[in-house]
Amino acid sequence: KGEIFDGVKFDRLITFNYTNTYRNVYDSEICVDFIHGNVKVERNMAESNVVLGIEEFLSEDQKNKDIEFINYKKYYQRIVKHCDFSYREMLEKQDDAITTWFFGHSIGSSDKDILINLLPHSDFIYQANRISESHIQKSYICYYDKQALEQQVANLVQILGQDALNDLVCGANPKIKFVHQKDFRKELMLSIGSKKN
Repeated sequence: KGEIFDGVKFDRLITFNYTNTYRNVYDSEICVDFIHGNVKVERNMAESNVVLGIEEFLSEDQKNKDIEFINYKKYYQRIVKHCDFSYREMLEKQDDAITTWFFGHSIGSSDKDILINLLPHSDFIYQANRISESHIQKSYICYYDKQALEQQVANLVQILGQDALNDLVCGANPKIKFVHQKDFRKELMLSIGSKKN
């Protein structure tokens, strides 16, 4: 059994992983949204809803016209394979502020359409990119090492733009915080303590 999440209770798990590992190891009752599908032994290849796509490589004016390789795009596969979008309903109905934690995710731009809804709002992010008013108050992005951190920051520039990223990370009250994985538990306890005050 792992240690990193022992004794930690999350309200919901939105995972880009295909397996039930978190449920099997840490919390069998947690509500899980499988963004990229869920591996199940009893499914055959035709029934599989696992998403293995590529990121958008066309320009803004071409991406909706040139659909030759649409079958390989993640957003398309999520739709035709009936992946889980119930997290969107939860975000739209939520009245309280939400804190999101990213663990083991590169924050890659191929998941931009999902991530933009799970990150805090910045005045530099156009409302058209969001589902509605954001209830995401703060996001913690865990990284494994310096190289992973550098890549996550570069990926966020592609997703949010440098002005929005600077606004969210470097302000007086940052809405995005990068946390080394070894400091996850300590940072989690600090964030819980700050919510109570």
